Amino acid sequence: MLNVHIKRTIGRPGVPAQQLLEVVTPRTNAALISPAEHLCASLTLQTRGPGGGPVALEIVADGERSRFLVRTESELQQRQLRGQVGAAYPQAGLRPLEWATLPSGDPVQIGPHEQILGYTMALRVGDHLPIRTFQDRDLDADAGAAQTDPVLGVLGAMDGLPAGWRAVSQVLLIEPAPANWARGYQRLALEHPIQAERAGRGDAGASLSGLVTIVVLAAAGAVGLNAWSAWQRGEWGTVALTAVGLLSVAGLGLAAYVHFGRRELHDPKLVQEKLRREACRTGLRLAVIAPGHAAPVTVQARLDRLAAAYRPFALAAGNSFIPRPVRGPTPDLRVLAPLAKPCLLNARELAGLWHVPQAADDVPFIERTAARHRLPLPATVGVGPSGEGCRIGSSEHQGHKVPVLLPPGLLRRHLLAIAKTRRGKSSLMLRLVHQLMLAGTTEPGGREAGVDKRCLILVDPHSDLATAALALVPPERRADVVYLDIANRSVPSV
Repeated sequence: MLNVHIKRTIGRPGVPAQQLLEVVTPRTNAALISPAEHLCASLTLQTRGPGGGPVALEIVADGERSRFLVRTESELQQRQLRGQVGAAYPQAGLRPLEWATLPSGDPVQIGPHEQILGYTMALRVGDHLPIRTFQDRDLDADAGAAQTDPVLGVLGAMDGLPAGWRAVSQVLLIEPAPANWARGYQRLALEHPIQAERAGRGDAGASLSGLVTIVVLAAAGAVGLNAWSAWQRGEWGTVALTAVGLLSVAGLGLAAYVHFGRRELHDPKLVQEKLRREACRTGLRLAVIAPGHAAPVTVQARLDRLAAAYRPFALAAGNSFIPRPVRGPTPDLRVLAPLAKPCLLNARELAGLWHVPQAADDVPFIERTAARHRLPLPATVGVGPSGEGCRIGSSEHQGHKVPVLLPPGLLRRHLLAIAKTRRGKSSLMLRLVHQLMLAGTTEPGGREAGVDKRCLILVDPHSDLATAALALVPPERRADVVYLDIANRSVPSV
């Protein structure tokens, strides 16, 4: 029988992932932890799907602005996860990162005259115990829990960076954990360590420990008799070797008792909480990028400050993060490959590490969307049954674009357009005027404007709108134009 083993490569070794999607925090964001948890769970599964790969959820600050980014290896993968991010944050602005807004281009790319210090955050104990997680009620500002989001502490640690400095927090989603990852910890979730110790002190445990004690004493007595005989014969080398052997065996026995005799205490409920959700092989990486002339002590202090911002995720009876310096060559955080042994975090834990702030949270240097966006149904703003309609623009949000047309019947009614200066009133009027001019012509767009020619009267006290409308007259309607300029007494009409 021929067995074929296929090993899946995590990411593309050494190839930087340069597809960056910026998530602009919604001004009216009401999404709490649960939407972020569902997002992390879907992104975790997407890493193994067709066209998938590792995903990095980043928080980047440069002293002037803090950004929430999603990094992928391919444009196809970014298009796939755009809808997932939009479902979690329907009012968020999703756009490719504008490289012109960053002096260094990619925020995690190291320049020729820059230095970087980084940490990989490892779990203090095994993967079976959770870090501190948060519920929706813990972050709900409307319920009185204002400014309690742990991500605000991370943003605060990135505040006040000098010019040319950058701070990075990167949650790397590598791949889903194996399907049976929780099997090895299920006994810890069901058995209580104190009860196991108490059970070991029963009759069976006492009988077994007594038997072991008798055997050990008998062996020690036999070795002691041999050593005494060697002493009487003057074989000092044998006596010394016997003494060293006894001490070694005693030390090994004591170490074995300490290691195997007493079980580590843990809370089974915490283990159950960790095993309740699907997990992902994850890497949490922190870095501070500074100019080459900056003092290493100052850069290290900034990095320690950022690492300290993750102490709110520590759980005394559970797990916590331990910062470990990145050794070796200069790391390239654009490469979505682990720098150290990955840890297992479930979707709830990942959601606490990366999510956009609430609407009521007061956070400086965070861009927020200006207004609410709602995409209309194409059937409600598209071309009518007769094929006619006046296109006045398009509604765009999170990569979707829906053309917006006014039905012909609306142009036969009284309309009132009210808006602030330079908000598009004149542009809207020009579109309506052009639509009426095209009606009944063979020009492009004439069919959508209508079959019959229309009569149009435009009164403009400033003449700017009228002058712009003259430039839109189709060639077939130029003979129908009457232009009356009352202010021009020499040539009042054309």
